[in-house]
Amino acid sequence: MSTSLLKTAEDELSKAGCKTITVDTTDPLNRAIRFYEKNGFRPTGKIGWFFGMPLIEFRKPIGS
Repeated sequence: MSTSLLKTAEDELSKAGCKTITVDTTDPLNRAIRFYEKNGFRPTGKIGWFFGMPLIEFRKPIGS
């Protein structure tokens, strides 16, 4: 995912009334974790397992 695609998704979700975006990724995907954190997402913790790997949830508040 690119930053511009993420920004477009955030804008559309905000227009639709969303207040928070939630995404998840597996612990070994360090590039995805860095991307989400760089774009304002913060980890909320492990939410489960995905094929034996910890599944980490990230959230970002959006809108007004």
